[in-house]
Amino acid sequence: IMNKQLRWNSKIYCVVAEKALNSSLKFNLYWTSKSKLEKISFSNCYFNTQNESVYWQAPHFFGSYNARFLSGRGSTLSVALQKKVGANLKMGLQTIILNYVDRAHIGAGTERIESNRKLDCALYLKWNRRD
Repeated sequence: IMNKQLRWNSKIYCVVAEKALNSSLKFNLYWTSKSKLEKISFSNCYFNTQNESVYWQAPHFFGSYNARFLSGRGSTLSVALQKKVGANLKMGLQTIILNYVDRAHIGAGTERIESNRKLDCALYLKWNRRD
């Protein structure tokens, strides 16, 4: 913890399976306003796998759509913004960029993207019911 508003963490994953190195390096940075009404998170992950997947999940404020298993070689970048707009209501925006450097397209069949990059954006409202 750097201070009460700013936090940083890093994770290194490294496994040798069947004489092949599978690794990832992840950085997360979180900022919360003094009023605790606004939050920002930034995540960057570099991965290089040969015969297994690595699990990656960006810091998020709601849901888990940004969790995925990654295989191959590339990077992900996530930026999320959240604003508390009432006692029970929060709104947020999250953007994730996935970039593979070892392939020309992502996915297969109807899920195929004819690019090595993918951009996901999510806008959400979160209501906390208080009894």
